[in-house]
Amino acid sequence: MKTLTSKIKIDGTKYRVTAFSFQVRIDRSSNNTGSIELPVKIIHSSGLSPKEPVFWLAGGPGVSNMKQKPSKKLLESHDFVLVGYRGVDGSVRLQSKKIKKAVKGINNSLLSDESLRNLHDSTDAYMQELESAKIDLKNYTIIDAIDDLEDVRISLGYSKINLLSASYGTRVALLYSYRYPDSIHRSVMVGVNPPGYFIWWPDQTEKIIAKYDSIESAGSPDSNRISIKKSIEKSFDKMPPRWTVFKLDAGKIKASSFVLMYRKQSAVMVFDAYRKAALKGDYSGLYLMQLAYDYLVPGMFAWGDLFNKGASADFNRDQNYQETLKPPESGIGAPLSLLIWGGGEKWPNNLIEEEYRKVRHSFTETLMIGGNLDISTPPENASRELLPQMPNAKQIILEDMAHVDDLMYLQKDNFDRLVSEYFDTGRAEGVLFRKDPVSFNIPVSFNGIAKALYPIVLILRLLDR
Repeated sequence: MKTLTSKIKIDGTKYRVTAFSFQVRIDRSSNNTGSIELPVKIIHSSGLSPKEPVFWLAGGPGVSNMKQKPSKKLLESHDFVLVGYRGVDGSVRLQSKKIKKAVKGINNSLLSDESLRNLHDSTDAYMQELESAKIDLKNYTIIDAIDDLEDVRISLGYSKINLLSASYGTRVALLYSYRYPDSIHRSVMVGVNPPGYFIWWPDQTEKIIAKYDSIESAGSPDSNRISIKKSIEKSFDKMPPRWTVFKLDAGKIKASSFVLMYRKQSAVMVFDAYRKAALKGDYSGLYLMQLAYDYLVPGMFAWGDLFNKGASADFNRDQNYQETLKPPESGIGAPLSLLIWGGGEKWPNNLIEEEYRKVRHSFTETLMIGGNLDISTPPENASRELLPQMPNAKQIILEDMAHVDDLMYLQKDNFDRLVSEYFDTGRAEGVLFRKDPVSFNIPVSFNGIAKALYPIVLILRLLDR
């Protein structure tokens, strides 16, 4: 095992880094299979006697686990360990150019039956490619990723570890606590995803929009104000075929809207773009969101890993996803769910064990952090599903906060202090987050950006043909 050492600078301080490739068995149920390599990185604590190390578990699935930087506060007492997710990092990456292309849709209609069939066919073709390459997806589930983490823990000689997880990573952390409860000291989960919630539902989107509507209404003296919900409906009802020379795709606009609502600051820019479309017929901001989908979303994930890990954990064979997830014509709905679940029925051949697909009792000391405006992992899911089964868990719900970026970075010093103190003491009462209300007065709009960049956008679209 070749080990590389280097330095990394965090907030002006240099820390020692150890990096190496770690061999893990492909199929732990058989003694006759080979191995794959996963990257491992340790950012070493500045303390003389570090406490339990912190293992990071990133969101996704389909996203690398090797990119997070720890806080200076955390490194005072803990090593920070990054272990690559199998299927994304390391020697096997479950990525498909065909799926990546299919995720862009057909004929400027991302959520049409034709586009979904094409995505379905692309996933089917990729499955056949994997079979020809002798890659068995049953060896690339969340459980396999957890076993990789446990192998690294044992190899490094750590008696117990802390887990710091975000979004999808919180499911990894939860199932880790089910599978290896004696290996975990404490766990902090940010944007908590209980079993069964790798799928988003349209009514969940409507609830979050209603919360933003309520906040704006409370702060607006204008009785003639058009609601966010109404402006969205009106925008789609009146949507023309094009903005200038560019064709509009309602499905991509809805998908971008959903992703941009992960952060409250971009959410209000989304609402502003809908309002301008509804009241002024100005669709430039919505087109910019559509363009963002084309250039960002297809390359955001290793799609094979995303489909496989999601389906193997939460797929329900009795559910008609295309029928239940088709968004209303005039609403945002849950467009990414429709793409992921409505176009990939070929994936669920390898469901993980039933004991890991349902909520179980857990005594692991756990701190769950959520935001009341989180469209992806609403904290009430964790309150309802997990807290009753976790006697040693605590939950903090932050007002006027959305998903992981808001929770971890808008008040970074407070978040870092909360996490460090919880790992060190098990207490989560001493850190007070300041009130940070949602502001609907945006300094720059998507409409303004679209018009300012119009010549560049025109050139890009011509080159893309």
